[in-house]
Amino acid sequence: MPDRAPWPSVLSDAALPCTLLQFTDLHLCAEPGAELIGVRTEASFSAVLAQAAASMPYAQACLFSGDLADDGSAAAYQRLTAHMATAPWPAVCIPGNHDNATMLHASLDTELARARCVIAGAWRVILLDSSVPNEVGGTLGEAECRHLQQALRESGDRPVLIVLHHPPVDCGSQWLDAQQLSDGERFWAILAQHPNVKAVVCGHIHQEMDCRQQGVRLLASPSTCVQFAPQSRHFKIDAQAPGYRWLTLQPDGTLTTGVVRLPAGSFPARTHDRDGY
Repeated sequence: MPDRAPWPSVLSDAALPCTLLQFTDLHLCAEPGAELIGVRTEASFSAVLAQAAASMPYAQACLFSGDLADDGSAAAYQRLTAHMATAPWPAVCIPGNHDNATMLHASLDTELARARCVIAGAWRVILLDSSVPNEVGGTLGEAECRHLQQALRESGDRPVLIVLHHPPVDCGSQWLDAQQLSDGERFWAILAQHPNVKAVVCGHIHQEMDCRQQGVRLLASPSTCVQFAPQSRHFKIDAQAPGYRWLTLQPDGTLTTGVVRLPAGSFPARTHDRDGY
């Protein structure tokens, strides 16, 4: 890896807006040309990354919110960190159910990339690991819940954004709802004690979602490769293009956000595939 100066945990001045980009569910493989349901995942991720770099180079950081590798391989993480080194923004990473969390963390070359909390302008961003080895669904467990509680106490009155891989609510697709955060009830009970939590952003469901729970805005984002069809009872592929989400955290505690996709028809998946992934 080339030398890279460490990035500070404070991303921007509290008086200024802070823009973050979310890239999720990359599913990079040991081989760079490998496909997932007909999509070359590294090529699609590279295209999404290039589009974001061209249109939003001014962002303060990017969030990689899990399933960064499809196979948890060292080779996939090595190429991920190479992509991160050439991107115009520093990165923060959390694992998903397809990741090898130990191998992912060992591959990251900055303290920020491994951070559990980041100061983003006036906001505090709390990173959670919901992955469970050899399980598709997610759980925070005792250690992560303690981390969440402590980070929230330390946040004081700052507005808070929480990032995790598995959604803590139903998304409306029966097969994906069975894989959501298993201790979501405890998660929401913790958040109920902290009204300064403004938003939660997640991945895993390979689709866009924007709803509210307990007054907290809950956002899910498209994958940089294959998309899943919303409101589906069984596994179903969607024809929408890969993309990413941008989030601008305002000093007054408000948030603006949007999803940007590659042009329609980019990197089409095999929509007739019914075998899962």
